[in-house]
Amino acid sequence: MADENKKMKMRAEWRVSGCATETKEKEKEKIFVQVMQIKAEKFYVIDTSNGCVKELPDILNHCMNSITSIGSVIYLVGGLPSYMCGGGAKDIVYATYMFYLDTNSESDPDDSDLGGWKEIPPYIPPADAYDPGARLPNIPVGLPTAVSLAGKIYIFPSHKKSPSALVFNSNTNQNQWDTLLPPSEVGFFDITSAASAFADPDNNRLVVSFKTISSIYAYYPSDNTWELIVDSFGFSNFVFVKGVFYVYLRKTRDLVMAFDSVTKQWLEIEFTSEPPEKMWRYKFKDMLLLGNGLMCLVYSICKLGDSPGILVSVAKFRFKRCTDRPGVLIITPLPMETYKLNTISSILDYYPF
Repeated sequence: MADENKKMKMRAEWRVSGCATETKEKEKEKIFVQVMQIKAEKFYVIDTSNGCVKELPDILNHCMNSITSIGSVIYLVGGLPSYMCGGGAKDIVYATYMFYLDTNSESDPDDSDLGGWKEIPPYIPPADAYDPGARLPNIPVGLPTAVSLAGKIYIFPSHKKSPSALVFNSNTNQNQWDTLLPPSEVGFFDITSAASAFADPDNNRLVVSFKTISSIYAYYPSDNTWELIVDSFGFSNFVFVKGVFYVYLRKTRDLVMAFDSVTKQWLEIEFTSEPPEKMWRYKFKDMLLLGNGLMCLVYSICKLGDSPGILVSVAKFRFKRCTDRPGVLIITPLPMETYKLNTISSILDYYPF
């Protein structure tokens, strides 16, 4: 009991400290778009506040990275060998790297391969503690899941059952790395998609899905502990905010389901207006959390002809809990917006920041 009281005190102290102020929720107006090309990736930023589309420098011989951000800085973590992007076997580049780019800064033209992106030296485990599950360099971890919280980046390898994850601390100038162990009663990580782990800055914790056991745990960095928050949850892809799990329902008029992690009840959904017909007819690729009671669904289609490109449709909607009816979630659909990217390649991923 004394240990539990100590943990709760540490978490309460964090909430009233400066950290809590730094993580105050802010509406994200930009969407980072990752586009696949032969032996490279192209990157765009869609600014939904003014409709502008900005092309960022690409990176040669690297593809299908996991994406996260801290402020205006985008981080690309791991990825697949370049031959998976259309190169030959001789071009194999294992997922041993992490790049970052400040989207508010101009590119550096002196580096033709990185074009302004900077590389972070990889994690090297101690010589007497080789851990193939945690080691990022020299093994192809495929497409890991990266989540940022309070200046740290948590990297979960895509192994079916990985014994540990990695933590990169961007708050120091020493490229500080560490490892993270899973809950002792689980014994491994088995994250399979970027929609299986989320930061919960309001409570200074990570929310992580364990697919094999269909359960969701919360990790508290302040005291390095795990807590089971939902047992027998059948969805591994979701958006988590304010204690509620949101699950996208493809091509249905309901659009989403919402599960309260505290009451362990599904919420009743009420729309303030009928969603646009194409909003529920589309098979959106992702549901993104934009913050401040705002989410969006994202869909893209390749357009050929006289003005070829990729048309990206963004369907935003606001959500809020009903104060006099706590079991009800109110959703307000907003007009859909469409943006054009000057490329006809395939979109790999979207990331709001």
